[in-house]
Amino acid sequence: MTIGFLTPEYPHPNFSRSGGLGTSIKNLAKGLVTHGVKVTVFVVGQQKDADFNKEGIHLVSIAKQKHFAFNWYLERKRHQRIIQKHIDKQGIKLLEAPDWTGISAFMKFNIPLIIRLNGSDGYFCHLEGRKQKWKHRFLERTALKNADAIVSVSTFTGELTKEIFGLKTVIRTIHNGIDIDEFKPLNLNINQGQLLYFGTIIKKKRGFGIGSDF
Repeated sequence: MTIGFLTPEYPHPNFSRSGGLGTSIKNLAKGLVTHGVKVTVFVVGQQKDADFNKEGIHLVSIAKQKHFAFNWYLERKRHQRIIQKHIDKQGIKLLEAPDWTGISAFMKFNIPLIIRLNGSDGYFCHLEGRKQKWKHRFLERTALKNADAIVSVSTFTGELTKEIFGLKTVIRTIHNGIDIDEFKPLNLNINQGQLLYFGTIIKKKRGFGIGSDF
């Protein structure tokens, strides 16, 4: 069986910078490969086209392209055509995409499309109490409405996203995994009152409930 992932980021030197989204996809892809599942990752919005394998994962880099008008629509349809060719050629049975800015809006494939909720722009706008740009809301809502299924990395994210976008779909929680070969418990002395944080230091990750605001 072959599974595909559509993403704007993935941790590899050939691609633009990647964060937690790309890392979570890589961890899941590596886990699937060890269980005999073939994986192709489509990384859009890159500097150049490329097609190669790394750690048993097929990586397809799709360079960004500017259009005279309606770039947000025409780019998605171009991505759709490229990905569909790989689907037909490789026999991909399932495609997963993130919710962020409706990356899969207006894309139609002949296989099921699953959206994984990591926290959309609309989700974070709601948490921060600011208005979302109409285009982002339109694209995210369109993508979510057209998905064959939706899963979420947490129950809270799933329930709030459902409320924000008025979704009727059943959203199941499937938590992000970690590479247990990389992350293991350490017997270290803990300094009382010391708080450790790792992640992108941006406003939307300001640490709700502890009073910090970057």
